[in-house]
Amino acid sequence: MFARTVMMRLRATRTMLGVSPFLIFVKKSKGALPGIGGRQRGKQLAKLYKALPKAELTKLKTEAARTPFKRSCVKRAPKTRKPHKFAKFVAANYKSVRSVPYKKRLAALAAKWKKAQK
Repeated sequence: MFARTVMMRLRATRTMLGVSPFLIFVKKSKGALPGIGGRQRGKQLAKLYKALPKAELTKLKTEAARTPFKRSCVKRAPKTRKPHKFAKFVAANYKSVRSVPYKKRLAALAAKWKKAQK
C-alpha cells in the first residue's frame, strides 16, 4: 500500500520531473506510524508535515530540488523474433528479381517460394 501511495503522490506533485518535499517527508517517515492503514497514515503524515517548523520545511524543499525524478518502470528490450523461412528466402533470392518492376517483385518471389515448397 505504501508504494502505491508514494507513486500517487509522485504523479500528482511532479513538476518538470521534480520531486515534492512531501514525498521526501513520506519516504523519510517510513515505519514511523506502525499499525495504521494507508488512508489514516496519509492523513496523519499530512498533519505532521503541516506542523513541521520552517527550518525543516526548507531542508525538505532543498533536498526535493536536488532529487531527480526517477520512473519506477523499467524499459525492456523489444523481443526479437526469429525470421520466418519466407523472409530468409526473400533475403537470399532478392537479387534474382531486381530486373522485375518494383511492385511485382514480391509477387515473383512468392511464385518462386511456392515452386520451391513443392
